[in-house]
Amino acid sequence: MYLGYNFLLDGNFVLGIQAETTLSRINVPTKGFQSKLNYSCSPSPCAGFGSSHAVVESSWMASALGRIGYLVDQTDLVYALAGYTYGKFIYQDENFGLDGITFGAGWERVFSPSWSLKVEYRHTRFESRPVWTNFNVSAASGSGLFISTSANITANNISANLHSVRIGVSHYFDFRESR
Repeated sequence: MYLGYNFLLDGNFVLGIQAETTLSRINVPTKGFQSKLNYSCSPSPCAGFGSSHAVVESSWMASALGRIGYLVDQTDLVYALAGYTYGKFIYQDENFGLDGITFGAGWERVFSPSWSLKVEYRHTRFESRPVWTNFNVSAASGSGLFISTSANITANNISANLHSVRIGVSHYFDFRESR
């Protein structure tokens, strides 16, 4: 959901601002994390012990964006947008937020006096953030190997780069003075 305002400038140019929130349910497997593991194996060695995979989940985002566009004709607007985005993420049991920048481009077409349809591409690049997770694992295999693991994992490069294509419908409350 978003709320914004557009200013019609001279020469068919449009300048706008908008604030929005997005509920999301994006799950991304992690890769390239470092770990500091303390192994205790019986019998030794711990050959063949694999690595674990975790998931980073996005739960919601909020953005403050500006846009500049050009009215191609009475019904079509092409525009570019850029601004700030804050995203709420979950990694294992830790909730954290990431700041990011968003930029993109779109096309908007009026289909009735106060309604329009828009399609846009966005790229949001969030900052990197270290996340620490502690866990204990015990496992036994059929060959008599017993592994007890205590780990402090630092996922040094948790960041998100989000590419999205959005389709939306907009309602304009004062169509004659703003677009």
